[in-house]
Amino acid sequence: SIDGPVPLHLISAPRHGVGKSLLVSQVLGITITGKPLPALQLGNNEEEVEKRLATCVREMREILNLDNIPNDLDSAALAMLLTSSTYQGRLLSKNRSIEAPNRAIVIATGNNTGASGEIARRTVPIRLVQTQERQENRTGFQHPNLSQFLTQTRQRHLASLYRLVLNW
Repeated sequence: SIDGPVPLHLISAPRHGVGKSLLVSQVLGITITGKPLPALQLGNNEEEVEKRLATCVREMREILNLDNIPNDLDSAALAMLLTSSTYQGRLLSKNRSIEAPNRAIVIATGNNTGASGEIARRTVPIRLVQTQERQENRTGFQHPNLSQFLTQTRQRHLASLYRLVLNW
């Protein structure tokens, strides 16, 4: 519904086990694409980040799931991706660059993760709150097999999202 780049959605929580990766991979992934979203690690240096992002853009990935960001996000290549309708960068294991339309929605998760100034200006921060001491040990879920439930009810959830967008 937005013609152009969209902000990064940064989902942070105070510790592991709160549900960040499950929310993105399963809930958003299955609801939007019909399958879980694969996780992507950005890499250890800016050159590697640029190559991974260029590869994802070339593959025309709809949603990039940057999972378990260890520190504050700070990347010139990511900042450019978040503001450019066309992305240009070098490919992984190739000595050539590509230029391709950028239609990716970028979602990142991490524990107490923030963003540098350039990334922060392009970010919608989302903070998950921990409600129990050992949240990863929870039981008694309304839908114990979340993937199966989401797959079976996907059409209903998409219709609800569509109505929300229409009334926006």
